[in-house]
Amino acid sequence: MGLNWKRPALGLGILLFLLAGLGMSLFPLAGRAQGEAWAPLTQGLWGGVIRTLAVSPQFAQDRTLFAGTEAGGVYRSLNAGDSWNAVNQGLTDLHIRSMAISPRFSTDRTLFVGTESGRLFRSTDAGTTWQELASPSSMPLTAIGLSPQYPSDPTIVLGFLNAGIFVSYDNGAHWPNTMWHRRAVVKFLFSPQYASDRTIWAVITWGGIYRSTDAGATWTLQTEGMVNNDFTALVLAPATAGRTLIASTQHHGLYRSVNEGNSWEPMPAGGLDTWAVRDLAISPGFGQGVDRRLYAATWKGVYASTDGGASWTYLSNGISETLDSINVLAISPNFSVDNTLFAGSEGGGVFKTTTAAARWVPASTGLANVSVGSIAMAPNYASSPLIMVGSDHSGLFRSSNAGASWSQLISAEMGAEISVVAFSPSFASDRLILVGTPERGLFRSTDAGTTWSPANAGLENLSIADIAFAPDFASTRCILVATAGGIFRSTDAGEHWMRSGSGPSMVTKLVFSPAYSRDRTVFAATQFSGLYKSTDGGWTWNTPGQAGSLVGLNTVAVSPRYEVDNTLFAGGESPIGLRKSMDGGNSWVNVSPFPGAAVRALVLAPDWPAGPLYAGTNAGVYVSRNGGVSWQNISDSAWQGVSVGALALAPNYPANPVLLAGTRGLGIWQYYPGLPAGSPTPTATWTPSATASPTPTMTSTPTATMTPTATMTPTPTATQPASPTPTATAAATATSSPAPSLPPRAWLPILGRGE
Repeated sequence: MGLNWKRPALGLGILLFLLAGLGMSLFPLAGRAQGEAWAPLTQGLWGGVIRTLAVSPQFAQDRTLFAGTEAGGVYRSLNAGDSWNAVNQGLTDLHIRSMAISPRFSTDRTLFVGTESGRLFRSTDAGTTWQELASPSSMPLTAIGLSPQYPSDPTIVLGFLNAGIFVSYDNGAHWPNTMWHRRAVVKFLFSPQYASDRTIWAVITWGGIYRSTDAGATWTLQTEGMVNNDFTALVLAPATAGRTLIASTQHHGLYRSVNEGNSWEPMPAGGLDTWAVRDLAISPGFGQGVDRRLYAATWKGVYASTDGGASWTYLSNGISETLDSINVLAISPNFSVDNTLFAGSEGGGVFKTTTAAARWVPASTGLANVSVGSIAMAPNYASSPLIMVGSDHSGLFRSSNAGASWSQLISAEMGAEISVVAFSPSFASDRLILVGTPERGLFRSTDAGTTWSPANAGLENLSIADIAFAPDFASTRCILVATAGGIFRSTDAGEHWMRSGSGPSMVTKLVFSPAYSRDRTVFAATQFSGLYKSTDGGWTWNTPGQAGSLVGLNTVAVSPRYEVDNTLFAGGESPIGLRKSMDGGNSWVNVSPFPGAAVRALVLAPDWPAGPLYAGTNAGVYVSRNGGVSWQNISDSAWQGVSVGALALAPNYPANPVLLAGTRGLGIWQYYPGLPAGSPTPTATWTPSATASPTPTMTSTPTATMTPTATMTPTPTATQPASPTPTATAAATATSSPAPSLPPRAWLPILGRGE
């Protein structure tokens, strides 16, 4: 059985709230440098992208299943999906692409996972620890198959993208390449009579279905009768005559073979939305008596058939319309009795049914696999610790207690992908929050996030990358938004929009000068054309000096003393990394935290340069306390190089020296620097509920008809001459000291993370 996390006597939310106001940590770590501590804030921040699921062959007895996630590693449930814990000890790549569980799991406790970087890991203690095995390829490892007689027959089959199929007959000691293919191998299926017939099928997306009758030594393409080859899954009904095979495709429905794949015919599949069928699950008792149950995972939920696939019914009741894109299905071996089926989604984590798909419930408690792309803390955080989080695939989250717990706000109108969240500087009085999405534009709330309505009047492009409130918003009501189609402006707090001059497109970040009321300076980072600058409040734009060469920018941070020091930082993908300018953006030096760094987020302390500069990178969080000359990696070893795409400092920093980091696949973490070392670490306790809490439904406020006001057109002013461009200093690359690695940090399982 797993650990039983008990609730502490003092509520975690109350304790975090009190200590946050004092700038203190809940759990200072013993033995850490200067007592620096991190802790996950994931209670209720659950879900994320599930790539693979594996159910124990003895599920009826042990109630065990595993989930492989996009970027959060492996999670294990010991209670049939009611709660989950991360089991990543020894996993040095958390991007899981494939998984296989031993048919003798009850005795050997063995399972395998493959990763995005082609690495192969094995656990022999039911996932508690992992050991890396030699892998024959560095391409994504997309499929793993085990002999039905494993481990007495130690045959393992691996399928890769752009590398083909490798087979080991000695439990992974050697890997002959038995077939090369440039497409992804996504599924292996072993014959139930494999011990005698040595038959294996392999599914290759955009490559076809192959069969081997010599244990994987050679392969034959089996596509007679097929007119498409965009295959995604394959299931076998061994109890039927001729051992019926059913194959799914991405865009062209289902095929059936009644002669082990020698020939195929299209299936009628009435009622099935055949666009993007991603996986199939078949009842273990299919073909026995009247059992003809078959299930299909699609981009819009789960479909069920009770007649062997001839007709289908949409059965996604209980799966949110916003989170209904299903990647993978896993069926209970005892399905004929327990009617249990699991669905892994593209953002909503895991869903479960015990009614043969008639009704689904969320089953993601503890599955802290959310990829966070934006964090916003209320300006009045010291008195009202409200945090809003935008995720890549899991929607919008809200915490009113400094991150101690979260509510997921689900809206079919807003969707599950959130680019950016921003609070009004006057939030304490106007309660205004804006949310930007990559495809559906802007949404606006004037009641602190309780209700939302679209706010796209005047927007010509709905792909939103950033939102920036002007420092003088209280008097001007001015907001700028960055879109794929340029920069837009509102002068009525986001109700209406107009294009803000002929500025750049594909903008990724907008930042106002802290002295904006005097210098009218705004910076815009772009994906393809460098850094732009405006000195007239965003009406005209130019690329000063060398700024146009900074291609691939993600973020910009401007010195709090910009009016005096003219300093700013620009972060982007490698080879840009992190650049620093001390002349307002005309010339730049390389101050990257490490070679090959991709900088996705930047935050400067309000008291910089006395205070720190933090950088979120493709390999965790780095800090510099000397303007980027040298760096320290303050990430924890548990992250295993996870990408950090969002950073936020408490608005009342340094009185409350809290940093929040949003990760890809590991949710949100908080960092308390400089606490007294040597304090004992309390034992964190938490008891997950056996029943997943219902997901709050976000109310979408009807949108009033938005009529552009006549005052939206700015009064033309005298054209400001472009500021003379200073002669650019040669872009010397600063000698950046190698980033010293701090001692590994212990991460606190204060919210049920880890076992």
